Amino acid sequence: MAREAIDVANKTKKDRVVTLSTGVRAILTPVASTLIQDVMSEVPDPPVPMWMNPEKEREEENPLDPEYIRAMREAEKKRSDAALDAVILFGVELPDGIPEDNRWLKNLQYLQKRGRIDLSAFDLEDEFEREFVYKRYVAVAGEDFNTIAELSGVPGSERARARSTFPGDEEWSPAGPAPAEGERSD
Repeated sequence: MAREAIDVANKTKKDRVVTLSTGVRAILTPVASTLIQDVMSEVPDPPVPMWMNPEKEREEENPLDPEYIRAMREAEKKRSDAALDAVILFGVELPDGIPEDNRWLKNLQYLQKRGRIDLSAFDLEDEFEREFVYKRYVAVAGEDFNTIAELSGVPGSERARARSTFPGDEEWSPAGPAPAEGERSD
């Protein structure tokens, strides 16, 4: 009886294997929206700078300060990265594991050598972290993140914001990412 349950579970899992946009085979699983919200909420907004309004003779917030705008964009990027990390950790399983051929890692290390990426936060000798780096930088592309986030119930605006951090998926705009399909841009 227990063996039958395991066989059914394995068969169900095998039926869920998809090919990601990068060509990597994966099993996609919804991620708890509370986890995504919690990791994103750990990145605080920067404080709004104050300025002295001579007409009113008092200090007021200055949300148009260029440094504040830059800091807000950085906070949004960090939130998107946090959501992406949670989705990759809990929503993507690689049934075939990572490639035995280390070409992908050599390519990433070359980018690091050129100052285009920073892998110093990862222990590339650790199997878990190595798989995470593979999923984060090679296996999962923007459209894949969107699919997993949609399965997890992440709102379209948050998916669009996170997806905009994937290089090459969207044009950068000073106004931020475009609204997700079907959303208003108020």
